[in-house]
Amino acid sequence: MLDQIVINIISTGGENEEEGPVRYHTPPQDYLRQLFSVDGMTPAVPLMPLFNDDSPDVEAIEIAEKTERQAIGAREAYPLTVTIDPGHSFGDGRHATTWLCVKYLVERLAGIQREGRAGLSLLDAGTGTGVLAITAAKLGIRDIDAIDIYHHAVRCAESNRALNDCGWIRLHVSDIGAFDRGRTYDIVMANLVSDVIIANLEALIRLTRPGGTIIASGVSAGRHDDVRNRFGESGLELVGHTERDGWHGFFLRRAR
Repeated sequence: MLDQIVINIISTGGENEEEGPVRYHTPPQDYLRQLFSVDGMTPAVPLMPLFNDDSPDVEAIEIAEKTERQAIGAREAYPLTVTIDPGHSFGDGRHATTWLCVKYLVERLAGIQREGRAGLSLLDAGTGTGVLAITAAKLGIRDIDAIDIYHHAVRCAESNRALNDCGWIRLHVSDIGAFDRGRTYDIVMANLVSDVIIANLEALIRLTRPGGTIIASGVSAGRHDDVRNRFGESGLELVGHTERDGWHGFFLRRAR
């Protein structure tokens, strides 16, 4: 499955635009650590956002995700392209945790034709730029809610939703624990940090239909055993686990 996923980061207005798409395989390990240690600061500063109100002076980034035709369906257009203006929100596609989530989303959808995907529901918990919700929409899922506790992030995701013509994605400013639309989802994606996943695990399970899938990432190497144990204690079945550049992603199933 790993060789079926290629993420391209494309500068849409830089000096080297004539060089064409830049194939991106391995994000720098200090991508977030250059800002601060997220796992380390979350307990002390739980409401500290990764963005502010200032308009960023950055270029839009395209993420082209190419997948084997047999995994997506023979009538898909390739590559699948997601255009993201990251602003100051997390999730422009370069971080390993985003890659891990996309990997498991593609695996979850493998073998399901476009018509079947349209009937699936998905919740993107902690959407940031909206990159995962938009990727899910491009892959054919039509019933999508995406939430973030920060209105800055939701505004960013709204812009990216429009850029990608995915108007059916419903965006909400909400805490995970407080989010309740009186329903559950086939797939719940949670690209968060370890402490946030642990604190909201009960809510994430509540939002997942029996037999449904939770895709979780943002777990650092130093916390992965703890988080994995919490998954087991909560009755989740571990379907898959992958490490990339010191970050861990999990493919989990809720018991029926």
